[in-house]
Amino acid sequence: MPASPPRYNPNGSNVELRHVLCEEWGTRCYWCTRPKEWRDLAIDHIVPQKPPHDDLQELLAGLGLPTDFDIHAVRNLAPICGSCNNMKKNLVLLEIPMVASQLVTAGKKAPEIERRFERLGQDTQIAAALLTAANADLDSPEVRAVFEEVAPAVVRRVAELGPEWLEQVTAQLVVVDVEVRDKWVFVDVNLGASSQAVSRILTQVSGETLGHALAMPVDDLIGRVAAAVEGFLPGQDDDLGAPVVGSVEVDIHSLVIDQIALNVIQAGEFTFEFTGSFNMSASASIARSDVTGSDLEYVQGDATAVGRFLFELVWDACSEAPEFIFDQAWIDDDVSEFDAWTA
Repeated sequence: MPASPPRYNPNGSNVELRHVLCEEWGTRCYWCTRPKEWRDLAIDHIVPQKPPHDDLQELLAGLGLPTDFDIHAVRNLAPICGSCNNMKKNLVLLEIPMVASQLVTAGKKAPEIERRFERLGQDTQIAAALLTAANADLDSPEVRAVFEEVAPAVVRRVAELGPEWLEQVTAQLVVVDVEVRDKWVFVDVNLGASSQAVSRILTQVSGETLGHALAMPVDDLIGRVAAAVEGFLPGQDDDLGAPVVGSVEVDIHSLVIDQIALNVIQAGEFTFEFTGSFNMSASASIARSDVTGSDLEYVQGDATAVGRFLFELVWDACSEAPEFIFDQAWIDDDVSEFDAWTA
C-alpha cells in the first residue's frame, strides 16, 4: 500500500517535513528569497489557515483555488523566516500577486518533496538523529563538545558517498552585489569546489570582480524578462481588444547562479559559462478598450516570471584591449508559463 503524501501536522513537530521543504527551496525564505540558516526557517502556509484580513473562501476564489483546497498539503507549504512571517500577517493577500506565483512554484516542487519525504521515512531513526544534529546549537559548549567527538566519524562516512556529492553539500553560498541600471542587484552564487576555482580564474585573468563581470549579463537578463512580459500581457485582454502596454518595471525576487564552468577555446581565450534560475515580478500600465468599446480604460498589469537562464562571458587575453565579450542571456522557460493579473 503506497504511503500517504506528506501533510503539515498541526499537532506534530513536522521536523522531517521542514527539512525536506528547506532543501527543496534552497534553504531560503520563500517570501524574501534570502538564504537563511536551517534553524531560522519555519513552515509557512502560503494560503494561511486563518487569513488575518481576507475571508478564506474569498481568498481561495481570488486565487482560482477550489473550495476544498487542502491547506496542509505540501503544494501550500514553504519555508519562511521569522521577520517575513510576522510581516505577512499584516498583509491583505489578495492584493499581493506574489502569493499566486509562489503557489505555482510550490505546486511544481510538490512531487519532488513528496518523493524525498518518502525516502526520508524509510529509516526514521537515522533521519531523526541526523536532523537533530543539523539543528543543534553549536554555540552551546556541551553540544559543541559532542560534535567534536562524534562528527569526524560522520564526516568519514559522508566522504564515502563520493567527491561529487561531497562538493554539492559543502558548496559555499556567496552574495554578489551587481550594479545594474543605477540599482544594486543581489545575486546568490552557489560555489562548489569547481565553481570556486573557475571564479578565481575569472578574477585573476581579467582583474575584475565577479560583481563587475556580471553587470552586462544581469542587465540583459532583466531586459529580456521585461520584453517577454511586454509580449505576454497583451494576451490578457479579457476579450476587450488588444491593449497597449507601457514600459515594464521589473522587480527581482531572486537571482541564483548554480554553476560556473570554464571552457578553454584556444591559448589565451576562455569562455565562462553561467547557469542559474530567476524569480522576478513585473508591472506595466495598460491602456485597453472598456466594456462598451467606445472608450479606453487604464489598468495595472502584473506578471511573474520564474525560470532558468544561461549566459557566457568570453575573455580574450591576446586582444589589444582585453575585456569580456558578452552576447545574450538565454531564458529556458516559455513565456506562456507566466501568470498575470490586472486591476
